[in-house]
Amino acid sequence: LERLAEDVPVVLLGRHDQARNYDTVTNDDRAGVALAMNHLLTLGHTRIAHLTVRTAPDVPESRPPHAIREATYLELMADQGYVPHIVICEATEHSAYTATLGLLDQEEPPTAVLAGNDTLAIGALRALAERGANVMLNGFGDKEEIETLSAKRAAELGVKVAYSNADISDPAACESQFRNAF
Repeated sequence: LERLAEDVPVVLLGRHDQARNYDTVTNDDRAGVALAMNHLLTLGHTRIAHLTVRTAPDVPESRPPHAIREATYLELMADQGYVPHIVICEATEHSAYTATLGLLDQEEPPTAVLAGNDTLAIGALRALAERGANVMLNGFGDKEEIETLSAKRAAELGVKVAYSNADISDPAACESQFRNAF
């Protein structure tokens, strides 16, 4: 890309590249995972699993979002002295569904799941609903079509879902918003 960008304007979306000749547009994946994890930790979760996808080799000058999310998850779990549990999925809803069922079958299943993207969250939601599991699910992303899809699927499965636009760094506000939703 560096050579191409010498002749053609290039903007890369979704990767954290340290490029000389082109620009990148990304989320702050580290801050997003830190907010989500701090929310789960504040609520008292100690067994938090992370569903993610296999990424290309991580090199400092070009980091895929899932690599940053995973590294942040590992760092925060280590800071708390908790054992991390990373589950690598294919980038499909079905793969996350199957992986979540596997998590639920463990002797000590997680009390919370951090899904690396909306697609994984939908698959995890299906598995949690199917089993009637009392496991908190936190998806990474805010695609409106995914929210609609997951709410529809949840209704089909007979579970309640709430979405919060509250500041997740304020657990009391989130908890209040979720309680009021039900």
